[in-house]
Amino acid sequence: MNEGKVVKYDLFISYYSGTGIDFAKFLRAKLRDFGINAFLDVEEIPKTIKCDTDEWRTQIDRAILNSQKFVLLMTLGFNTRNEILREIKVAKDNKIERIHFKHSSLKNSDLLMRIGDEKLDLSKLQYITFDNEPDLLRKLGLELLGREYKRTKTSIFMETALKITSSEGSYARLKDRPVVEVVIGPSDEIVEWFPPNLENKKVVVMSPFLCRRVTPRTKFFECELATKEFFRVHTIGFFHIIAPIRYDNKRNLYYIDTIIHQILEILIYAIRVMKLRNVKSSQSIYVILRNIANIKLTFSRMGWHDRYSFSSESSDFELIHQFNPINAWSEIRNVFVQIYRDLCTELGAIEITDITINKRLYRILQDSGALTTYNFNDITMPRIEMEDFGFTDEEKK
Repeated sequence: MNEGKVVKYDLFISYYSGTGIDFAKFLRAKLRDFGINAFLDVEEIPKTIKCDTDEWRTQIDRAILNSQKFVLLMTLGFNTRNEILREIKVAKDNKIERIHFKHSSLKNSDLLMRIGDEKLDLSKLQYITFDNEPDLLRKLGLELLGREYKRTKTSIFMETALKITSSEGSYARLKDRPVVEVVIGPSDEIVEWFPPNLENKKVVVMSPFLCRRVTPRTKFFECELATKEFFRVHTIGFFHIIAPIRYDNKRNLYYIDTIIHQILEILIYAIRVMKLRNVKSSQSIYVILRNIANIKLTFSRMGWHDRYSFSSESSDFELIHQFNPINAWSEIRNVFVQIYRDLCTELGAIEITDITINKRLYRILQDSGALTTYNFNDITMPRIEMEDFGFTDEEKK
């Protein structure tokens, strides 16, 4: 750090080197990739300045005062380290916003400390629990950046979606295996636009991911399937699918692109049906990944080898987005990007750029059967061309 230049930081990372150095280094490196400037003493303070000296503490204090937020990593033994207690006091006295992260192995008794004459119990303050490096990054990313969507359970769509997901397809979730569950339907006013007639039965039969045996009911169409998947289309235009997340049993891995591919299959099919039936109202997609605690994921192809995992405390992951089926596919692609971004953020892969996401989406859509021409008797849904999505030359590389 230069004496004559004041450096501003987004974050100051406070940690105990004995148990938190790996978390701190991982966090700082990943955040910098994402454009967030985080201060970490071992990276920012010149090696010529000895640790625990007055000069070293001056550098620490200056960094805290010039940081927007103070991030405390609470790992085993942190509450006994004098330097950490001093850093907390500097942040507290100068009213720097503090964000506390507690490792899941700690007990409430591990959060007791004394700063001068003051006893401080951090278990009584707001904190965020984390399990590992990706989980820490994911949760800090959400804390700093927020989500691109807000789930509103009181909306008409969510009321119906939650009712559907609690009452339908239970046999498809029986084995506690990772599954992707998707509900697509009208965001606001609900009307019946997909009545159980022969013409609509032909449209359901053209779904690219399931069988051709479809039974019309009074309020929905349902595919008669083996117990591994579930698919239903309601006459009010709600599409509901549950399917196992596809898995590479040779490498013992799940792939992020594969999950996105499965989500987009049902989404693109539903939008094609809506375009065929000239539906113009706002629609929503609600996605739940179930039973995904601790499963290992990675990116396929393009040389990405990092492995990620969902939090051990989170068995489900949910997201919701809105779209309008009358929009051009190039506009609807923005929803695809948002879905991909949300999944990466949840996994802690927040450094991924939009250009990379679009490159990966281009390859996913190239390999997708959801774009092909569908025919059944006198009903045709014409092929979607890749040019319709508006990918740039750079994104196609």
